[in-house]
Amino acid sequence: MVLPLFSFLKLRTVLRILTVIVILKLATKWRDGFSAPSADDISEFNSGQLQEFLDQLVLESSFSSEEVQKMSDVYKGISDSQNSEVRFRWIRLGLKSKYEPAIDNALSMVTEQVHSACS
Repeated sequence: MVLPLFSFLKLRTVLRILTVIVILKLATKWRDGFSAPSADDISEFNSGQLQEFLDQLVLESSFSSEEVQKMSDVYKGISDSQNSEVRFRWIRLGLKSKYEPAIDNALSMVTEQVHSACS
């Protein structure tokens, strides 16, 4: 009985490590000037994995506004994600990169939060 539980926990740990490796590799590709990004790069990511990916981009690199626009074009929906943590990290990346649409996105998010709190 203990062995199957142990095996399950071991498998879960291995899967988490593999997921982190995938996220770090993708972030590294962007830092190195990713030439062929695809929506499939993040299609299987859950919100936590998207957050980690965006955190890696914000923490380790500075991108041009053109590169952030490229991300926005390829990874449709990330800039207006319904998940506030993902959207917040996207805005941070945009602001750090002087990506002008991030300013409007930030103002919209704050306005939405205020309206939500007042309702």
